[in-house]
Amino acid sequence: MEEQRATPGVYINELNAFPNSIVEVATSLPVFIGYTQKADFQGKSLQNQVVRITCLAEYNSFFGYGPNTMFNINKIAPSNSTQSIDVTLNNIPYTITPQSKGMFYMYNSMQLFFQNGGGDCFIMSIGTYEKEGVNGSNLANFQTLSGEVSGDVFSVLKNQQDPTMILIPDALLFNTSTDYYTLMNDCLNHCGDVQSRITLMDAYGGNLITDPITFAKMQTTFDANGNSLDPIGQLRGGITSKFLSYSAAYYPWVDTNIVSSDQFNFSNIIGGFTDSMVDTNDPTLVNKVANIIAQVPTASSPSLAGLTEEQKEERIAAAQLAAHNALLSISANYNLLMQAVLAKVNCLPVTPAIAGCITTVDGSQGVWKAPANIALNAVRSAVLTIDDDLQSTMNVDAVTGKSVNAIRSFNGMGILVWGARTLDGNNQDWRYISVRRTLIMIEQSVKLAASTYVFQPNDANTWFSLKSEIENFLTGIWKQGALAGAKPEEAFSVSVGLGSTMSANDILDDYMNVTILVAVTHPAEFIEIVFKQQMQTS
Repeated sequence: MEEQRATPGVYINELNAFPNSIVEVATSLPVFIGYTQKADFQGKSLQNQVVRITCLAEYNSFFGYGPNTMFNINKIAPSNSTQSIDVTLNNIPYTITPQSKGMFYMYNSMQLFFQNGGGDCFIMSIGTYEKEGVNGSNLANFQTLSGEVSGDVFSVLKNQQDPTMILIPDALLFNTSTDYYTLMNDCLNHCGDVQSRITLMDAYGGNLITDPITFAKMQTTFDANGNSLDPIGQLRGGITSKFLSYSAAYYPWVDTNIVSSDQFNFSNIIGGFTDSMVDTNDPTLVNKVANIIAQVPTASSPSLAGLTEEQKEERIAAAQLAAHNALLSISANYNLLMQAVLAKVNCLPVTPAIAGCITTVDGSQGVWKAPANIALNAVRSAVLTIDDDLQSTMNVDAVTGKSVNAIRSFNGMGILVWGARTLDGNNQDWRYISVRRTLIMIEQSVKLAASTYVFQPNDANTWFSLKSEIENFLTGIWKQGALAGAKPEEAFSVSVGLGSTMSANDILDDYMNVTILVAVTHPAEFIEIVFKQQMQTS
């Protein structure tokens, strides 16, 4: 309506020359959920809040560092043939097991994420190592949040619009696979509810089997209840959610070089290095080792009397480091023990690295590029060597239809992500991760743009404006390679209007229905090249 003027003069009206446009939503914003050293910043609690960070330094400022993981070093009885050997010292096999109350994957997973190209992400701390995690990682902490926020982790996430991936590495430390897959089912149901994110899932126990022959045997071994004992079988039996396309599973775990020897506490390792572990029975070396260990004070040592607690911790840490370096210089067996402990700490679930790769691929090529055939950084090897025959049972499963992506080693190429399927591996619509994530991006982008038309007149002008916006948006991503088709009309179609997507009753009931058809590009998973000899022609 033209404004009525009352005063003579010259007036200027600025009109928009271009229509509104749809902008792609962010696609690579994972949220990591787990335990942290602290959860506060400048006196403000961050527990049970979804906090955005951009680098590891910000994580350290808000949530601290990793735990001081302690280890038990025990001899393996000759009668125990099933116990895995972690290190052999003086022909005596030992097992090295982390004390469950001090083991958490969250911090090292963040390092692995950033090493593989990760960028902006979200952190949700459900509590600290010393309080909520005092008895180790458990399902109850995720289902019933402590602190000021009530409910479970997914009731908090439901109100968050930005996260596009969910990772819960600390859940892999639950006591049973049943607890782990209970949480994963809840996570898939949450993703299916909000329709804006996926779950990246590791196989529970993916670090336990290192021999392909043993793995093959376990695939045909079942417990008293008929449940499979191999990690892949447990995953397929444990996941019962109907929203399989909102998750991608990976196996096995990986051996990394994320943690160096100066990043964790030496007290338990030094104290556990007993006489029988020393390289020889030479009493001179045995006594020398014993003297080095004896020089490490404890909090109650007389030499620390009168010092503050902080000063005691600093003095003990310095003595531990000096003893550690001295033992490294004189004892080959101590070096072996340290390497075995580092291997335990550096064996990590692979999904944080996958999240970093997805971030890199989305930024360089687009969400429609499958996050596969990518070399992992800071990874030395996969826990289990997988060949073509073994992966064939992971990639395609005729019974459950649940696909698991493999992490494989290739000569001269490194450790590669060799799979691009969602858990819904037999579904022609949602088989591939790139298809699922591309549709999420399109759906959420159009949804946000269409929200500006809420309460607008449900007439032809509004229909035309919205249709034009959506078509312009889809044309743009078609040009980038997200949609298949030689021409835009072959790649997508948008319909809205009376007699097309709506009846007269729909308009009277205040519904504006829009139908969008898209042809999303699929990855070339199987490439066959045919060779045939032909007759000589000249």
